[in-house]
Amino acid sequence: MSETPQEHNFSLGHEDAKNNTHDEPQNSEQVPDEELHWKRAHPLSPLASSWFILAWIVWITGKELFESGFLESDTSLLESLRDFLTFITSTPKIFVPALLSVVIYYGVTYLGWFFTCFAVGEKFFHLKTGVLVKKNRKANINKIQSIDITSPFLARLFGLSEMTVDVADGDGSALSIKFLKHQHAQQLRSTLLQRITDVKQSQHAAPTREESEDVPTVMLSEEEKLQQFLQQENLPTPTAVEDSSEQELLRVPPKRLVASLLLDVKVLFQLLLFLIFIVVTLREVGVGFFSSITSIIILFGFASSLFNTFARRYNFRIADTPEGLKIRYGLFDTVTQSVPVSRIQGLQINQSVLWRSLNWYKVVINVAGYGIKDMMNDKKITEELVVLATGEELEKILDMVLPVHEERVTGRWLLYAHGTRGTEAGFRPRVAKLRWLRPLSYRRAGFTLTDKYFILRDGVLYYKLSIIPYQFIQSVDVRSSPLERHYGARTVNIWTIVGPISATNKNIHAEDAQRIVQTHRDVYR
Repeated sequence: MSETPQEHNFSLGHEDAKNNTHDEPQNSEQVPDEELHWKRAHPLSPLASSWFILAWIVWITGKELFESGFLESDTSLLESLRDFLTFITSTPKIFVPALLSVVIYYGVTYLGWFFTCFAVGEKFFHLKTGVLVKKNRKANINKIQSIDITSPFLARLFGLSEMTVDVADGDGSALSIKFLKHQHAQQLRSTLLQRITDVKQSQHAAPTREESEDVPTVMLSEEEKLQQFLQQENLPTPTAVEDSSEQELLRVPPKRLVASLLLDVKVLFQLLLFLIFIVVTLREVGVGFFSSITSIIILFGFASSLFNTFARRYNFRIADTPEGLKIRYGLFDTVTQSVPVSRIQGLQINQSVLWRSLNWYKVVINVAGYGIKDMMNDKKITEELVVLATGEELEKILDMVLPVHEERVTGRWLLYAHGTRGTEAGFRPRVAKLRWLRPLSYRRAGFTLTDKYFILRDGVLYYKLSIIPYQFIQSVDVRSSPLERHYGARTVNIWTIVGPISATNKNIHAEDAQRIVQTHRDVYR
């Protein structure tokens, strides 16, 4: 008989580890329930997930109380509520179906909550869902790429958080638990990180038969073996995972965030279009009902978009932790995400034209583990590694997050290369005879190849510097239009994982295109 889901206790003592020990291959049958400690989400999860039903009930009740005059009468609150209940029960054609709908809805929701359980095994994270159609999903702990904790506004009022576990393929394979107490979500996250360390440690400590025969045995203590493994794998120690010691690298003040939004070229361009629309409407139509309502709708949409960006980036922080960079942000919906440096497969330094005098920068990244389905589902994805930073702050972060370290490509050198033009810093320009195709960005556009990176520079109103390690380039293709072939030019596309960074180098010399292709071949030879 399977165990009843227990209260949340995610500690990894020796007794729990012994009870949960099992050897489960990737394609094996499901582990018997009695070998796993199944747990459920918080009992308030259905209410936090369906807040709109509660809001609708409160709205209808308040509206009826106000319109009936109960709130303005001299009677007591208890008498007013009794009169209100008498009023709504006297109309069974409306009251009974509405009550039954709410009861059925929450009954089905709580039934789904009851049949949703999760458990942490030795090698897999399990999630069981479904009432009529049962689903038993499991994520290989060794392939877990990220463990994100999100706190939507209403769930945060209840002290709840959603935990999302993403695995390596990034093809809609995330396992989500709605909702857990925030401290329980943090504890479960630490438990999974501990399991990841244990699994990788066991894999690293098991040599092949040939290795065991050829390599002489060296007797090491258990502590020495653990420290040697952690140094080679760059993994956090168990005590570091539990303590979660953090070193804050960046915190964006609200004033600086507001100023950056108001000085953003895209925001100013949208505001200019709105003002042009108002002027044209007043001249052609005059101050009428239609024009005023349309202007209000457009202004509301513009303000709403600006405020949503501010709310999402509010209190943006980056901290260095043993398990990677921890990013926190959000005004209403708070998000906590961890990004191991090994998952960053490309980064781009951006700077608006109005930010240059203030020395402000923004960094976006391509992250392994997130796929197209995640973007189509509007999933909160860590694309903005740095929403706003000064040059000094960014220089320190770049020295830490470059996925492949190279002595030449430091944070200071990247910031210098970001503001260069022409052939400065060793950049190769485009074909001069085709500069009329892009006259404004001709001097800025260019690329350079270092020992380990492909670096692309472009932009006029937005300076962009893309850095892609050779080892993460999936493919390179060379194309040419009839015009490019006439002038001996080529267009090179650098294909990486799905993300905000796309490296397309247009109108470069044919020999430069061949050099990029040859460099890519040499890396994978």
